[in-house]
Amino acid sequence: MKTESRQSVFHLLTVPKSLVLMRGQIKYLSKKGYDISILTSEGPELDNFKETHKKYRINMSREINVIKDLSSLKNIVSLFLKNKPLIVNSGTPKAGLLGTIAAFLTRVPVRIYTMRGLKLQTSTGLKFIILWFMEKVCCTLATDVICISHSVKKDMIDLKLVNKDKIVILGNGSSNGIDLKDFPPQINKSQIVMNDYDEKKFTLGYVGRIVKDKGVDDVVHIFQYLKEQGVNCQLILIGSIEEGDPIKSTTYEKILNDENIIYLSHVENPSKYYYLIDVFLFLTAREGFGNVSIESQAAGTPVITYDVTGAKDTVINYKTGFIVKKNDINEVIEKLFLLYNNSFMLRRMGAAGKEYVEKNFSNELVWESMDQFYKQKILNIKQ
Repeated sequence: MKTESRQSVFHLLTVPKSLVLMRGQIKYLSKKGYDISILTSEGPELDNFKETHKKYRINMSREINVIKDLSSLKNIVSLFLKNKPLIVNSGTPKAGLLGTIAAFLTRVPVRIYTMRGLKLQTSTGLKFIILWFMEKVCCTLATDVICISHSVKKDMIDLKLVNKDKIVILGNGSSNGIDLKDFPPQINKSQIVMNDYDEKKFTLGYVGRIVKDKGVDDVVHIFQYLKEQGVNCQLILIGSIEEGDPIKSTTYEKILNDENIIYLSHVENPSKYYYLIDVFLFLTAREGFGNVSIESQAAGTPVITYDVTGAKDTVINYKTGFIVKKNDINEVIEKLFLLYNNSFMLRRMGAAGKEYVEKNFSNELVWESMDQFYKQKILNIKQ
């Protein structure tokens, strides 16, 4: 791919932990001829990221901090003035704001804001107003807005954040798709070491951050109810327990003390654990898309999710799982009993989910779509 002298592409994320959202993507784009640089805060994940040698460290506060934010913005502007990127693609809230402002101030021709989820949807009062204004600034200064799901696109238009003509969805949604090689047709479950796991028990599961917004309180409550009703069940939870947006103290105690709850704080690649789960509970309050849902289905595990932004884009209702009304715990329990008592439906939904994901959400589909999008933007500039 030939470009003008201003050919570099910068991808921005607030913290390096979010680099997992782009695993494989940067390497793919580099092979296509793009000169890719990563800009994020300091952290070991950035040191370990090998997909490009062009890595820049500018610390960005996740929370609003005017002094730190202005300092970060100044440093980003200086970096862009020096490197003169052709494309800046900023995602995650703070990097999205600072990156888009800096790209606008330095006249970067292609300024992309990647919308990975609307935090304001679970905010109220002054915080909602501030977050709305921040999103509005990003969308106004960006030349293009990538939405990672159709429901995020709809909500952004409804909230009057962006003109629909600016919005792009890559492939069928998702910020990066998934690596289908991580999800073979079947695996040998006996080779997965997990203390206290009992293959004979009906197994519920959740993978992700252990916080209130992700619905972990509901997951644990529902599991406890099933157990009280005499269901021989267990719950697998994988993810870090975080202090920001904390779960209830009673939920925390149950996670640590219930012998039927198997908790892993961190695993390098959780793909194999989805195969141990009978039903994945994705009871989040909001999402940009929800990769854990399609990862679960890729392993042949049906998903029950709430009818909320992003999450509802990942499930075909009554085919690969169930979409229920937000916070309707009784309906979730009803659907769980339906699957618990109908092994044929459980297997059929699992097979349908695997087929659905393989056809629609592979890494390659998203990466190819991004490549074509970048090429078109560069062509438009040349013209």
